Parts: sequence; structure tokens; C-alpha cells
Amino acid sequence: REDRGPPSLDAIPDRGRAGARPSQDQWAPGADVKLLHTCLRVYDLDRSLDFYVNKLGFELKRKFDLPGAGATLAYVSPPGQDYEIELTYNHGRGFSYTVGNGYAHMAIEVDDLDRVHRDWSARGVYFRKPPGRIGTGTRIAFALDPDGYNLELIERK
Repeated sequence: REDRGPPSLDAIPDRGRAGARPSQDQWAPGADVKLLHTCLRVYDLDRSLDFYVNKLGFELKRKFDLPGAGATLAYVSPPGQDYEIELTYNHGRGFSYTVGNGYAHMAIEVDDLDRVHRDWSARGVYFRKPPGRIGTGTRIAFALDPDGYNLELIERK
């Protein structure tokens, strides 16, 4: 079967699209929904845990082997937050993952971008773009995790 990409918007039922009126039995977009985690496949789980826990200061929420799947999962998040990053290590993989051209970044809000930049840099975090101001006036920076995933830091003041 040849992959022809996603269907056109005309082929998608109107449920949840702007301007559409859902019926009583249809799901209301955003209702009872909570984001839980983002999964990142990692080549070296110990290296990734060192990065997120020891360098960024995230908490390791839980870590376990996934029975029958040949994988170990570790969940990390900033202290006091529910949203998690799932670090998935597939046992026996002999080469790194490619990030690809569809993934852009995860955004992390910080209070003091310069302080976080200094602190994380001192811990060995590589910044591919140091703190700077974008056209909207917002200050941002980009760091890379050990597998090449971009982390955008956004200063909100």
C-alpha cells in the first residue's frame, strides 16, 4: 500500500472542527483531557537520566522494565509538576536514534533565563542557541539533550 499522507480536511468528519456544532453524543474537544507525557526514545538510559535528573534538576518519578517488550521506561519531570517525559530505552539497540525532521522541540518555561543558562552550562548542558530575544520580545534559548532533542527555554516575565 502506498502511503498518500493524511486525508484532506474534506474527508475528515466535522467533529471538533472550528465552526462545526457537535451533537449531544459527540465528544467536546478539550473536555476531560489532560496531557500526561511525551515519549522520547533514548540510546543510553543512564546518560539520559544523568542529563534530565542531575543536570536539569528534574525528578525521576518512576523507572521500570516493560514486561514482554524488551524495554525500560523512566519518567522524569520538573519538581512539583505532573507532566512527564517518558524516556524509553529499547534493550539491545546497537545504534542511536535519529531525531528526524518532524520533531522541533519541547518548551520549558523558566523565570530567569540567564540564571538557568549559567547553571545548566556549568553542569555540562550544551546550548545550541544562547539566550536571546526574538521578534515578539520574548527571550529564549535552545539546549540539546544527549540524543539531540531540542529543549526550548522560554523566559516568562
